[in-house]
Amino acid sequence: MPFRFDVEQTVTRNLRQIATEQVRQSIAELSDPQLDRTETVHNARKRCKKIRGLLRLVRPSVEGIFRNENLHFRDAAQRLSEVRDADALVEAFELFRNEEGQSLSPDILDSIADRLAKHSESVGISKVESDRRITEFLADMEAALERIPTWKCGCRGFRALRGGIEKTYSRGCETMTRAADIPSDDNLHQWRKRAKYHWYHVRLLRDYCRSKFKARAKRLKKLSDVLGDDHDLAVLRQFVIEHPDSVPSPGTMFEVVQAVDSRRHRLQHESQQIGKTLYVESPKSWTRHLEKRFK
Repeated sequence: MPFRFDVEQTVTRNLRQIATEQVRQSIAELSDPQLDRTETVHNARKRCKKIRGLLRLVRPSVEGIFRNENLHFRDAAQRLSEVRDADALVEAFELFRNEEGQSLSPDILDSIADRLAKHSESVGISKVESDRRITEFLADMEAALERIPTWKCGCRGFRALRGGIEKTYSRGCETMTRAADIPSDDNLHQWRKRAKYHWYHVRLLRDYCRSKFKARAKRLKKLSDVLGDDHDLAVLRQFVIEHPDSVPSPGTMFEVVQAVDSRRHRLQHESQQIGKTLYVESPKSWTRHLEKRFK
C-alpha cells in the first residue's frame, strides 16, 4: 500500500494498513541478505519516522496509542543509529566536497577524508554487534505487527485528523520563525523535524487535493533536504573542530570552518525562501482549507 490515505477507507483502516505496510517492508528488506545493509538500515529508520508522522496525524484521537507507539518506533530506530551514523558523516563530507571543494586545496580535503575514514573504522560497531541490533529491531517490528490491528481512532473523518494537522503545521511555523531569528544548530534541526512531519502529512493526504499537494510535497521534500544538508554540515564542522588532526595544519582550520559556514549560510537562506512559500496561511486557516476537501 502506498504511503497515502485511500479516500474510500476509514481513517482507522488507513492508519492500520499504512503502518502495517511500512513495518512489513522494513522486516522484508532487513531479512534479505542480498540487499545492501547500509541502505536497508537507512530505509528502516526512515520508515519508523514515517510511522511516527502517521501517528502524529491522528494523535488527538489516539493519544494513548500515540504515547506508547511513538516511543516504541523511536527507540527501535535508535537501535540502528550507530549502524548508520559513521557512514552518514562520510557521506556528508563527500557531498560538501562535490559542492564546495573548489574553495579548499586538495591537500586539505584529502586530509579530512582520511581522518573521517579512520574515525568511521574506530567508532563503527562490529558485524556481530550490528547483527544483534538488527535482530532486536526485527523483534520490535514483529511485536508492532501484533499491536497494529488493535489501533483505533476515537473519532471519524476529518475530526480524527484536525488536531494533528493543525498542531504539526503550527509547530512548523513556530520553528521556522525561531530558526530565522536565532539560526542555532538546534533551532534549525527542530524546524527540519517539523517540516518533515508536515511533508509526511501532505503525502498521506495528497489524494484529497492531488494537484496542489503534489507541488507542495515537492517543495517540502526540497526544504527537508536543504535543512538536512545544513544539519550534516553542522556535524561535520563540529567534527573538524574536535579533531584538529583532520587538517594539515592549525592555520587551515579557519579555512575549513569558513568554507563550511559559507555553504551553511546559503543553505539557511534557501530554506527560509522555501519556507516562506509553504507557511503562508495561519494554522487555523490551513486546517479549514483541508477540511473543505473532506466534504
